[in-house]
Amino acid sequence: MLKEVSTPGKLDTYPWRNLSRLYRETDLWTYNGKTTTWQQATERLELFKTKSESITKKFKMEDSKLVFDQFIKLNHDTIVLKQFYSINQTALYMILSNHDKDTKLNACEGLPCFVSTDFFSDSINKCITYEITNDLLGIIPDPEKYSCPICQELAYKPIRLNCNHLFCLKCLIKAQKKNLDNCPVCRAKDAVKNATSKNLDKKLLNILTTDFPREIRAR
Repeated sequence: MLKEVSTPGKLDTYPWRNLSRLYRETDLWTYNGKTTTWQQATERLELFKTKSESITKKFKMEDSKLVFDQFIKLNHDTIVLKQFYSINQTALYMILSNHDKDTKLNACEGLPCFVSTDFFSDSINKCITYEITNDLLGIIPDPEKYSCPICQELAYKPIRLNCNHLFCLKCLIKAQKKNLDNCPVCRAKDAVKNATSKNLDKKLLNILTTDFPREIRAR
């Protein structure tokens, strides 16, 4: 259903793109490279809900409201799952600690990964982050995915160099005029210098024209 309300051309396409960007910026599951605790995730979900209010008010499709509520519930249920694993890990550690005292077997030392407070949560977090961020939100076309690395805007009239890096036509022309011959991303020799109209990615141009009409008009 998310695809149905966020597909290019739908009334709520752009609100959903803004929500997708806001969700990624909220860092619900990871922060500064570290996995968030279920308490931190709860706080960040509330922050996301608060900031998203101004966006969801722009919904024009009833299904969008339903999908958004389901999306929030999915995240809430996931946090509850993280909490469940956290509680169980604490209980496991206490059981093994008491067992060590009674038997002197040092089970906590022998099974450090299982009694680590991050073992289960890290594994779950990676799966959750991938599923939500890539599989779910990946449905929503993201203009940043097609941005020119020089101007950081949508690479309209996209030129794909021989090294496969993508640039907008304007930036490529400017680079050639300045005699910047190599790819500014990977330094592939003469990749910019040798680029011609044949390097225009026509298939991608059609996708950009269809999926990002506002951004195209702005260019």
